Amino acid sequence: MPFLTCTLKYIFSLTWGFSRLLMMALGANVAHAENTKIHVVTEYFQNYQLKTESGQLSGFAVEVVEALFDKTEFTADISALPWSRALKIAKEEKNTLIFSIARTKSRQKYFTWIGILSSEPQFVWALKDRFPNKFLQQEELIPYHFVVIRNTNPEDMLTERGFTNLVRVSSESQLVGMLYKHRADFIASGESVMRNRLRAQGYAFSDITPVYNFEDLSTDLGLAFNINTDPKIITVFQKAFLEMQQSGELSNFKEKWNINY
Repeated sequence: MPFLTCTLKYIFSLTWGFSRLLMMALGANVAHAENTKIHVVTEYFQNYQLKTESGQLSGFAVEVVEALFDKTEFTADISALPWSRALKIAKEEKNTLIFSIARTKSRQKYFTWIGILSSEPQFVWALKDRFPNKFLQQEELIPYHFVVIRNTNPEDMLTERGFTNLVRVSSESQLVGMLYKHRADFIASGESVMRNRLRAQGYAFSDITPVYNFEDLSTDLGLAFNINTDPKIITVFQKAFLEMQQSGELSNFKEKWNINY
């Protein structure tokens, strides 16, 4: 009887010990999964980030981000949000990645860049029937009104250059609408972005014309982490992005999505 009792105690002890180890292992796996999940925020933006008919997120930048995460031990938790909200979250929450974000002076204190997706020359666009075959000097632009989306690169770019007549709106449809309703005179944008936004709104690119070229300026659209992100995470993603550039994988994505810059 004492032998049986001791045996049962020994078996119970082994079982309890194994259960404890199993629980610890499961807990460690859960903690590891949580530690490797990265919150990623973005917006819907032309052929960089698109919403498909089935409701999925697709596009040039989306495919780059997915490939980037495939090269790391991390998993992406992507949220497509209005740009102002996405930007606010990325500014305030560490270990948060945002794309496609323009690299500007005013954003340097909030973000660490992982890489640049594209660099596109910037023009000032106007309706052709209002400015037919007319190219202006920069000082001639000042009296006119630019329409911009709040908290975007064009707003920062124009403000940094001293333009004050800015009409701020919240969406792409409002941006284009203000131009066609003659409530604003100009939009600052790259050519491919302008083509895509007009097509998305049902307008013809032939309706507009460039009236000024910011020759010393291009918009660098890229991926960036909150400035307080763990440096180890930054290093992993910067290395993975560099590998994509050097292998030609990034160029292949650009060719697929007709990104020319």
